Amino acid sequence: MLVTPHLSSLLGHESPMLHLRRLGDDGLYDRFAGHVTALWASGRPATVSGA
Repeated sequence: MLVTPHLSSLLGHESPMLHLRRLGDDGLYDRFAGHVTALWASGRPATVSGA
């Protein structure tokens, strides 16, 4: 998994990118995967204003 954590003092393209591998249960990989799953589940369709 490629993860770019937000660092408040940097712009998005200046933030580091981490390459994570799942090595076991409940590690950093699983925590980021759970976060993405929760975001996806609570998402809603985008709307275009003026369309």
